[in-house]
Formats: sequence, structure tokens, C-alpha cells
Amino acid sequence: MADNEKLELGAPPAFNGDRSRLEAFTAHCKMVIKAQPKKFDSDNKKIAYALSYMKEGIAEQWKTQYIKDATTAGNARASQTFDQFITELETAFKPLDK
Repeated sequence: MADNEKLELGAPPAFNGDRSRLEAFTAHCKMVIKAQPKKFDSDNKKIAYALSYMKEGIAEQWKTQYIKDATTAGNARASQTFDQFITELETAFKPLDK
């Protein structure tokens, strides 16, 4: 594929906090981010991308609190890497049987 060709990838399904859908959601986000390294050239952009699809239910509440924390000076979330974000997301929403 030539560098000037635009890669069209589908958006991940909105994540609402359904624990059984977490793995598919994070895998899709990671695929899109990996396929477009120039677009997602910082951890903040990667995190913002994933957060933008947390639109409903308890996931939206979690996102709102995350953003409040991440925009507060001195909060650990303010300097979090994407991998740390994913770990925190998995801790919050992992299936209860795992």
C-alpha cells in the first residue's frame, strides 16, 4: 500500500462495561492504533481514542472519572502510558470468572 493511501478501519463497538465484551473492545482498539502509528503517536492519543468509545453504562461513568483524574495535576493517571491504561481498564472490567 502506498503511503498516501488511506487505511479504512472500522471503529470498535461502543463499550458499555459489559465484561464479556472487554477483550474484543481492547483488541480492536489496539489493532486500529497499531495500524496507524503516525496518527496515534502518543499515549494520550491512544488513551483518548479508547475512551471515545466508552459511551454507555458503567463504562461511561468510569471514563468520566478517569478524565477528571487525568486532568488533575499530580494524579497518577495524568502521566499514564497506554499499557497502564489498558491494565487499569482490564482490572476494572475483567470478567468475574477470570
